[in-house]
Amino acid sequence: MGISVDGKQRVVTADDGEVSVKAGSIHNFFIHPTSPEKMTVYLSASDSGMNYQLDRIFFENWYGYWHDALLHDGGLDWIQFLAIQDGGDAYTPAPAWVPFRRQVGYWTCVVIGRWIGGLLGYKPFFREYTTDWDYAVAKMKGSFFQRHLVNGAYASQQSWAGQKELEALSKPENAEYELWTTDVDPRPLHLGPVGYEKGLWNAKDVPAKDMDLI
Repeated sequence: MGISVDGKQRVVTADDGEVSVKAGSIHNFFIHPTSPEKMTVYLSASDSGMNYQLDRIFFENWYGYWHDALLHDGGLDWIQFLAIQDGGDAYTPAPAWVPFRRQVGYWTCVVIGRWIGGLLGYKPFFREYTTDWDYAVAKMKGSFFQRHLVNGAYASQQSWAGQKELEALSKPENAEYELWTTDVDPRPLHLGPVGYEKGLWNAKDVPAKDMDLI
């Protein structure tokens, strides 16, 4: 595997053991041309308990999003790309010829990924990628621009009158409810007198031939 850190490239093999990259360094990983076979790379990150920090849920969403985009040939959405980076405090710097390239990369992610992206509905974390969704929700609620993208329990509860109105409008006509609304049994249905006695079913007056229909 190839690693580039602050413009310096090196080749890493399994014999090199664990490799760490200091925070703030401009780095990237790539498959080196001399790689003889497939390889497995293990990433480790601890939960910082802080917003906009490189941690476990960032890696889950970053590589989950890349995987799906490449697998389904959907391409990468630039604003979504910036939003996920901002959520993990991982910012792509501007080209080397741009003055203050780190600051330009940082503010591009914040302004477009967090502020504008948040208002447009882009969020840095997705439930299908995240193993600790409550933690991701707590982080998104820490941002004014992203807190509207997540809902807490009972945040949008209906009034009793609203519930009754929704229930009155419901009509089980979809295919999944067809068996509930259509009698598919060709046999005629004969029900005898029905009654309860002390909370127990009283079927003594029901003809025996109808017992298998109850």
